[in-house]
Amino acid sequence: VSGLQLMSFSQTGTKYVKIKVDIYTNYSKRLSVFEVQNFYAIVEYYLVYEFEESKVMLAYVQWTSPVKEDSTGERHLVG
Repeated sequence: VSGLQLMSFSQTGTKYVKIKVDIYTNYSKRLSVFEVQNFYAIVEYYLVYEFEESKVMLAYVQWTSPVKEDSTGERHLVG
C-alpha cells in the first residue's frame, strides 16, 4: 500500500482511558445521554502508522476491572 508508514510499535502495561458512553444505550426510544467513564485495560501491544497524512493508532488490549488507588498513590486492580 503506497503511503503507509509504520511510525512505532511498542508493548506496554496497564492503562486507563476516559470514554464518553451513552448511559441509555439499551433503551432504543430514549434520547442519548453521554457521560465520561473510566475504562481500564492491559495494553498488550500497539502500533502507530501514518497513511495519507493522517496518524492512526491501533492497540490490542485486554479489558480489566476498575483500579483502586491506595493511600500511597499506588494503583491496584480490584477483584
